[in-house]
Amino acid sequence: MRFTLAVPLLALAGAVSASPIKRESDVDAVGTGLCYLEAGLGVTSLTDFLDTELGGAISALEKMLGVTKLEESIGLSGCKTDGLSDVELVGKSLCYLEKGLGVTSTSDFLDSELGGAVSAIEDKLGVTSIEDAIKATDC
Repeated sequence: MRFTLAVPLLALAGAVSASPIKRESDVDAVGTGLCYLEAGLGVTSLTDFLDTELGGAISALEKMLGVTKLEESIGLSGCKTDGLSDVELVGKSLCYLEKGLGVTSTSDFLDSELGGAVSAIEDKLGVTSIEDAIKATDC
C-alpha cells in the first residue's frame, strides 16, 4: 500500500521540482503580496509559525519537493522594501494579493460598502486614488 501511494507522490514531486516556477503566476503574486504584508506589519516569520502550527507540514513538503525554502520558491521572501513606508508596503501587498486572487476593484467595492468613506478619505488627503497614494497599484 505504501509503495502504491509513494510512486505517484514521488512522480508528482519530481515533476514539480523539475518544472520551473512561473514568476508571474498567481501563486507567486500572492506569495509576494504576503512578503510585503509581513514587511509592512513587522511580522518576521509567518512561515515558521505556520510550520509549527501544522506539525511540520511545510518542512515536510519542502523536503519532498527538494526545495530548501518554500517561501523563496513562491515569492514569500526577497520583496524589495527599500525606501517604502509601512503603509506603502501594505499597499503594495494589497496590489499583489489582488493580482494573484483575481480581485479587480477593492477600492470601489469598499467605497460602496462603507457609504463613500474611501472617496471621503481621498478628498481629505487631496488624492484622486487612495490606491495610487499607498502604492496599491504599483506591482
